[in-house]
Amino acid sequence: MECGESDLNTVILHQGEQAGIPTSGISTSPYLPRAKYYALTGGKTNIGYVFQLSVKKPLNIDVTIYRVNDLIPHPAAHEDDDHILAANDCGRIPEIAIESISLVTNNT
Repeated sequence: MECGESDLNTVILHQGEQAGIPTSGISTSPYLPRAKYYALTGGKTNIGYVFQLSVKKPLNIDVTIYRVNDLIPHPAAHEDDDHILAANDCGRIPEIAIESISLVTNNT
């Protein structure tokens, strides 16, 4: 952690969500198997949804993308290659960032 507001603090606090701390960021992974894992709550549910998000559109709509592995030496889930999307006003990520939504099941 650093004193004051910083990108590093943003990412560290979001990583704390692993312990249930709510944040305004959205965790994403460039790897479909990891996205499916989270969509199915680690295998606890049979049906879920994977949202494919644009990498370029958020940058044009006041959203910052933080790559966790670049900022934290020991991220909570290194294999996710977690990218956190956070609206610069701490609000919602605009729907225009969504490219597609796919239904996933334990059988797909």
